[in-house]
Amino acid sequence: MSNHLLTYSFLILSFLLFNIGTYFVPKRISKIEVHATGLFYMIIELLLELFLIKKLDWYGYFHAPIQWIQLFVIFGMYGAGVLIINAYPFHKGFMSKAFYYVYMTAFWTFYEWLAVKAGMLNYHHWKILYSAIVYPFLFYLGIAHIYLIRRLLK
Repeated sequence: MSNHLLTYSFLILSFLLFNIGTYFVPKRISKIEVHATGLFYMIIELLLELFLIKKLDWYGYFHAPIQWIQLFVIFGMYGAGVLIINAYPFHKGFMSKAFYYVYMTAFWTFYEWLAVKAGMLNYHHWKILYSAIVYPFLFYLGIAHIYLIRRLLK
């Protein structure tokens, strides 16, 4: 399989799995929370691209400065973000929440490693360890965003 075929296949498969998964997974969050979460993570992705990719050149997608195919990454974040927040154990104890952070960090770090191996993501000045450190903060931001949405809806 050619390298470009592997890269684009990984991207399209990820996009489809995240967005179809969002549609079929039983929801623990309301429709407005689903939509707000999807948009929130798309904005986070755009901000990260703007600063970490364009400004600092820490990592990049594919091999060109910008490509239309990157829209799949941005819109894929809608589904990925919803799946991340939908899995959060809002009404469980500390241990369940701690397990969530460990599991999600491990899962998304592994997914990122696969994205690098498939050629979708390229590190320049970034290391996968940095991602493992940053992911829990990104999850926390999404969870805090849900709490804010719930507060605003009351």
